[in-house]
Amino acid sequence: MVCVWRDVIRLALLVLAVGCSPQSEVVDEHAALSGLAETACRCSRSGRDVDDCWSDFRARTQHLEQSEAFGTPSVPVSTTTQCFNRGTDEHFCVALGHTLLGYGTELCSTSEVEAVERAYEDSIANSGDDARAAEAAAEVASVIARNNAPISE
Repeated sequence: MVCVWRDVIRLALLVLAVGCSPQSEVVDEHAALSGLAETACRCSRSGRDVDDCWSDFRARTQHLEQSEAFGTPSVPVSTTTQCFNRGTDEHFCVALGHTLLGYGTELCSTSEVEAVERAYEDSIANSGDDARAAEAAAEVASVIARNNAPISE
């Protein structure tokens, strides 16, 4: 079930990112902002000043109209997303970060989320125990956060 919701959310974000405006400028801006958000997330996860970490992202988005921000309360990872408008028909969303529910561990990239979700799903498949699966996911998330380096996709 986790995989299905994750895929639905990713598809919805992709549609929002490119479906309303297929122009490459919007797609490029989405990619640039996603990269800045991931970098800012890693910076703040390392313990540096959160405002300093997110300053480049804020500077790059100050000209955009913020439309909505939302979180997806999926198990085991929740994603915080900010959407922007660039005119009447240009709308896209950027994942600002991901949190391991119940643990608060911050994840910064899709590959990190996938690693944690894989640990959770594998544990559920093997044990059928939600608590054990959450612990397995927390162990992977802890290693990721401690290393604070990008995971190769």
